[in-house]
Amino acid sequence: MRKTRFPGVLEAIDCTHISIIAPVVEEHNYLNRKGYHSKNVQIICDADLLILNINSRYPGAVHDSFIWRNFAIHEELRHRYNAGDTNSWLLGDSGYAQQPWLMTPIVNAAPGTPEIIYTETRTFKKCYRKEKKLRYDPVTVGKIVTSCAVLHNLCIKGGLQMDINIPAELPEHRSPTCG
Repeated sequence: MRKTRFPGVLEAIDCTHISIIAPVVEEHNYLNRKGYHSKNVQIICDADLLILNINSRYPGAVHDSFIWRNFAIHEELRHRYNAGDTNSWLLGDSGYAQQPWLMTPIVNAAPGTPEIIYTETRTFKKCYRKEKKLRYDPVTVGKIVTSCAVLHNLCIKGGLQMDINIPAELPEHRSPTCG
C-alpha cells in the first residue's frame, strides 16, 4: 500500500454485514450477532480503495475469522510467509486473529505511541458503505454486492466521482426465494 505509513503492507481486509430480508430457507444462518439478517461480505482493497477481492458467499451468522481461514488468500499468504516472505502483510480489524502475515489492532495501546497510530489508522473501512436493506434472496444479494464492487472499481479507474445519492425510501422488491 503505497499511501500508508506501513512499509510492507499489501492490502487491507475486512468484513461487512449487508442487511437483507429474512430468507425463507435457513433463516437462522443469516441472523448475525447484532440481531439482524445479513450476508457477511469479506473485502480486500488497496490504498487507492480498489477492491481486489470480494467474497459474498457467507451468511451473516458466520464469523469474519471463519471466512478468512477458509479463504485461498489466507493459504497463499501463509505459504509465502513459510517460504521466507516475512515483510508483507494485510491489515485487518480485531475480528481476525493476529498472524505473521495479518496485522490487527493492538488492544489498550498507550496514547501517542506507534501502536495507537497503527490501531487508529482504519482507512480501509472506506472501501464499502452500509446502506439500506437489500430485499432479495441471499444468492441474488451476493451477485448484487459483487456487481457493486466491479462498478466501484470502474468508477475509481475512470476517475469518476462517487457521490452516492440513495433515496430515503427504496421501493420494495421481493425476488423469488429458494425452497
